[in-house]
Amino acid sequence: MSNEVNAKKAMEWTCGTLKYNWKSLAKVWFFSMLGTLALNLMVYSLVPSLMPRILDSWKIDALRISLIMSTIPQVLNMCINPVLSTWSDKVRSRWGRRIPFVISAPLLVLMMMLIGYHESIVPAFQRMTGWEMTEAAFWILCIITVVYQIFYLVPGAIQCYVAPDVIPKSFIGTYYGVVSLFGNLVGFAFNLWILPRADVAPKFWFGVIGVFYLVSMALQFLFVKEGEYPPNEKHEGRNVFETIWKFIVAYAYECWSQPIYLCIFVASGVTAASTLVRSTFNVLFATNELGLTMTQYGQVFAYTSLVGAIISIPVGLIMDKKCHPLIIYFLSGLAVVIFNAWAYYYIKDYKTFYVAGVVIAVTYVVQNAASTPLLLRVVPNEKFG
Repeated sequence: MSNEVNAKKAMEWTCGTLKYNWKSLAKVWFFSMLGTLALNLMVYSLVPSLMPRILDSWKIDALRISLIMSTIPQVLNMCINPVLSTWSDKVRSRWGRRIPFVISAPLLVLMMMLIGYHESIVPAFQRMTGWEMTEAAFWILCIITVVYQIFYLVPGAIQCYVAPDVIPKSFIGTYYGVVSLFGNLVGFAFNLWILPRADVAPKFWFGVIGVFYLVSMALQFLFVKEGEYPPNEKHEGRNVFETIWKFIVAYAYECWSQPIYLCIFVASGVTAASTLVRSTFNVLFATNELGLTMTQYGQVFAYTSLVGAIISIPVGLIMDKKCHPLIIYFLSGLAVVIFNAWAYYYIKDYKTFYVAGVVIAVTYVVQNAASTPLLLRVVPNEKFG
């Protein structure tokens, strides 16, 4: 009898006040992963792959493309993300502190659809202003993209905090390995089959993937339940401005007073800058400079995603059982720098673009798989946002 009790306890896990058996853990695992995959497919695959092509089709120059695709979004992210992340740490609701933020999903999809239908808006705006068509297209796409980015930041800033609040820490490395595995499989399917078709019919695919995202977020809202959290620390002042100031001082001290946090911020910033440049101009470099078709471009990143899928689970298991995420993050970050510098001189045609794409993708898969488990090791759970 005691052996049966011990066996039953061995099949139970906890995360804060949450308790799971294997069935309930599998359910939460699946639906939280589905929300992440849907967000990544829409925001990190579909829009970044098509937007540079859309902007280039209007003869918008590289400086303005970088302004719309990277500069403005990153300034918004720098200003809004800390507010949303800290706010989500403080939220106490019947749905938890993270899940309520997914309600912005319909607004995000609406703005994405406006990107798809911008061709119907630009001529009317051009007639109203009297500007050249390129100038009218730039400002319409700039305005839509800014609003899209603002709505994206609500789920975008918070979605990555859902899993650490609901997945037991003993599985978190494996969880992100599985997310990376399926993310790369989704990337394989997207790049191989969807991207060439989406380049020709963006409106249709914006709609299809937008609906998939809405359904995924609705399912996550319904089936992923957070536990209870301890009461918030009080930063009370004599008035609302003094209270806000105390929050800002506390935030700055907690984030910037520890050398390990500063090192992680710098490393993350360098990685983000590298990723932004590649994601903004990769497709234009491949199609305009190297002469690749969108089908060939999709094939390159489909098979790099497949390679990433193969190594995802082993990386997650290694972090859970063998190696600290900091070591993996540092070594993969060093590899990112080395391989990007090498690729700059190596890439000359389709074949070399293919080889460099696979090599660089592997290093990013490893680094991305290590980033969240690393933060979970060094940041207090109640202030993870």
